[in-house]
Amino acid sequence: MLRGGTSPAVINGGASNDFVIGGHATDWIDLGPGDDAGETVDVNPNAGRVSIASDNGETLDIDEFEFLSYRAFSGADTFNIGDVAAEGLRTFNVELQVSNSNPDLYPDHVSLTGSEGSDAVTVSGPAPTTQSGTRLNVIGGSPADVDTLAVDPGLGDDSIDASNLAGGIVQLTVDAGAGTNTVVGSAGNDTARFTGTRAYARPSRLRGVSSR
Repeated sequence: MLRGGTSPAVINGGASNDFVIGGHATDWIDLGPGDDAGETVDVNPNAGRVSIASDNGETLDIDEFEFLSYRAFSGADTFNIGDVAAEGLRTFNVELQVSNSNPDLYPDHVSLTGSEGSDAVTVSGPAPTTQSGTRLNVIGGSPADVDTLAVDPGLGDDSIDASNLAGGIVQLTVDAGAGTNTVVGSAGNDTARFTGTRAYARPSRLRGVSSR
C-alpha cells in the first residue's frame, strides 16, 4: 500500500503489470525518464482506469489520478494520449529534452485524441496554463521544430487553444474534423485541417494557423 505524504514516492514497477490508485486528493504521476533507445508510450482508457503501455513490454494501470508527467529523455520517442478525460485524467506535462535546456536532437512525436463529444483542449509550452478542460504542456527537446504534436479532438463542437504555446517548440497540427470547431494557433507556424459539412474556420480566431 502506498500512502501520500509531503514527499514524492518513487515506484520501480519492474517487468510485470502494475496498478496504482491515487486517492481522493489531487494526484500526479511522473513517468520517466526513458532511455537512450527511444520508446512508444500509449495512454488509453481501460475499464474505468487509465492504461499506460510501453513498447518495451511494461504496462501500468492507474486510477484516480488527475495529472500525468512524461519525461522522454534521449532517443526518438512517441507519446500517444487517448481519450482519458472521462477517467479524470485531464492535465499532461511532456518533457522532450534530456535535461534542463539540453536538447536530445532526436525527433519526438506527441499526439492527443479527444472524445466523441465536445472537448476544450489547451496546448501550452514551456509554461503550463490553468484553463479548464484538457491541458497539455510541452517542453521541446530539439531545435528547429524537429518535434511534432498532433491534436485530434474527435467528433463534436470542439475548442483548441494553443495561444500559450511558444514558437519553435513543436510543429503543431490540429485535425479539427467534423463539427463546429474553433482553433487558436500558437506563436509558431501551425497547420489546421477541417473536414465535414459543418466544419469551418474563423480567420480571426486562427492566429498563426494555416488551414488545409
